[in-house]
Amino acid sequence: MNKHLLIFGTVMALGLLNPAQAAPAPTYIQLEGPVQAMVAQHIGTWKIGGLSFVVNAQTQVEQGDCPLKAGGHAEVKAYAQGNQWIATEIECERTPKPQVKVELKGILTTKAAPGGVWKIGNTPFKVNAQTRLDQKDCPLQVNGYAEMDGYYQGKQWVATKVECERQP
Repeated sequence: MNKHLLIFGTVMALGLLNPAQAAPAPTYIQLEGPVQAMVAQHIGTWKIGGLSFVVNAQTQVEQGDCPLKAGGHAEVKAYAQGNQWIATEIECERTPKPQVKVELKGILTTKAAPGGVWKIGNTPFKVNAQTRLDQKDCPLQVNGYAEMDGYYQGKQWVATKVECERQP
């Protein structure tokens, strides 16, 4: 018998690896904002819209019809790994937005009353009286999958909409 199959079977029998207990869904972010800092050869840490993003060899850097440069604007897509955002794609934005816009998706880890601070993954954001809470497809609950649309104000994210999502 194959030694690897034997080990896998033993691990499954002991309950050490349970496919039903998959890893928690990662937290994803899509942000549009000013490029405050970037690395000349692209690989390294960039700062876009007030957040730091790790850019690696797998990150797709697309300049399209405008150059990526400090002082310009970009859209970045990334996922959380520990306390870092790992960029999967960065694209130049020709037309800057008046505010830094964000879309955050992942597990809702903290839920407070309106006026309080909620979290998706480890990322906090403020929910206020103007925030639209969309629960038509499922309830917004801690440990449920959620999406937040919002903007950066001062030193915090402010949600314009929070909705529950079916986990991907």
